[in-house]
Amino acid sequence: MSEIIQNLLREIEKTFHRSAPLTRLIESVAATPDSYWLVGGCLRDLLLDLPCADFDLVCSGDPTPLARKWGREVGGSWFRLDIERNYSRVVFTDGLQIDFSPLRAETLVEDLELRDFTINAMALALPDFNSEDRFFDPLDGLTAIVAKQLVPASQQSFSDDPLRLLKGIRHAVTLGFSCPDPVVDQMKSHSSLLDTVAGERLHDELLKIFASPEPQRGVELLIATGMLSVLFDAYPDTVKQSELQRQLGELFSRMQGLVQLEEEDRALFLLVKLFEYLAPANLTGLLHKRLRFSRRQQQVVEQLLTSEEKFNQVIKLLRPAVNDRQLALIYELLQPCAAEKIIYYGQLSGRLANDQATAFEDAFGGESNCGRVADLLSGECIMRITKCSAGPHVKKRLAQIKLAEINGEIRTATDAEEWLRTQISD
Repeated sequence: MSEIIQNLLREIEKTFHRSAPLTRLIESVAATPDSYWLVGGCLRDLLLDLPCADFDLVCSGDPTPLARKWGREVGGSWFRLDIERNYSRVVFTDGLQIDFSPLRAETLVEDLELRDFTINAMALALPDFNSEDRFFDPLDGLTAIVAKQLVPASQQSFSDDPLRLLKGIRHAVTLGFSCPDPVVDQMKSHSSLLDTVAGERLHDELLKIFASPEPQRGVELLIATGMLSVLFDAYPDTVKQSELQRQLGELFSRMQGLVQLEEEDRALFLLVKLFEYLAPANLTGLLHKRLRFSRRQQQVVEQLLTSEEKFNQVIKLLRPAVNDRQLALIYELLQPCAAEKIIYYGQLSGRLANDQATAFEDAFGGESNCGRVADLLSGECIMRITKCSAGPHVKKRLAQIKLAEINGEIRTATDAEEWLRTQISD
């Protein structure tokens, strides 16, 4: 372990000394009478040889004056996170972020014991990096990191903050850590406490789990710990895990070939597959009230769960000779969430090739204005030709003209007028 710690000290020293703001931070810490420690996930990530731009510092006193002064000196943006507990943060345009907080207990060891997992309960005393005795690991987090095992920092860890249940699964699937059986049992015994957690916090952790490199394992752990039941009202006896894992695995594999997919969309597509399989009784309530999905996220999920038949009908309108405007009109028929439908129903199912999907996006981008393809005829023109007043009739005729245009019956406004007169005479 000594060699691992020495490597950690060297890596931290390099990290701090090649950054002008961090070098100045060390100088500021050295000039204060208070004690400062580097703690938490940054030490874990450096030990795992992962990139780290997010650092947590705890202080024996109130770190606010130092944080504010240092942030101003080095061009960072300082703001309070919690005015009552003296938590604050300094952020930089290059992504560097430093959180400052006082000790949450009388001593450093007691503070570390209040943390979530042993891998996040290590500390390094600042400002020096030249001695192993500056490294504090009272809960043996280094051993857990070497073994790649997730161990709660205490028996009270999950009851202190039930969101740590989901954080544990997130750590397991993003870091490649195992959850020993006793830890799974401990999680299961506390899983009902998730009902007390704010939906916004649940939402954030769930999306991170489903956007991870191992979402199938995330679902496996959600089932094993009983959290799937609590979160989605889906009970183990109604979930055939092997079939669910197969479907998720197939979708995950297909998504690997789509490099343009945003992380959030990857997570949403997998959640759609999960909801499709579980069929929750009150999906809208689950998404909006329980998990606090954004309007856009909720719309994507609901559309992808209900629009496959419409997509199949619309996509039949594709012909080899369609022009960009026709492509844009077909895209418009797929709204709302046309882009997501093209990926989920089209590319991921093999119904559309990648170049076809790109052509859709390019055509709609070029032919639309404010999210809509312009009509060949105005409403006034339709009312004049049909001798009808404004109302649903006009909207219906506009849609019919666009469909006729997709089918190649119409190309110009003059064509549209003649077509409409023919329809009236018939």
